Amino acid sequence: MSFSSKVKEELSRQLSPARHCQIAEIAAILSLCGRIQISENNRYRVKIHTENVAVARKYFTLLKKTFNIRIDVSIRQGIGNHKNRTCTVAVTHHEDAMRVLQAVKLIDIRGD
Repeated sequence: MSFSSKVKEELSRQLSPARHCQIAEIAAILSLCGRIQISENNRYRVKIHTENVAVARKYFTLLKKTFNIRIDVSIRQGIGNHKNRTCTVAVTHHEDAMRVLQAVKLIDIRGD
């Protein structure tokens, strides 16, 4: 296991009780491996993609504890020589995605 994997695993087990710290961690994860999708009718979705299960688990836990929202999780196993797992954690409900984006200051109350 690499040094960075060990650090990510250790950090994934820490959970601050302070809501502002949880939101800061969500913002950091989104900035590293997040995507914001906007549909043609201006509906927002927030996703992360990661090969590190600990990061996916931490993001899922933070979203649940901070916002108590519905979250979709999928794990895809590679085939052939590339057998890496890819985890996707997504907030697909527009109103929930807007709450997350507003909390991490990526969008304001008007949607700008």
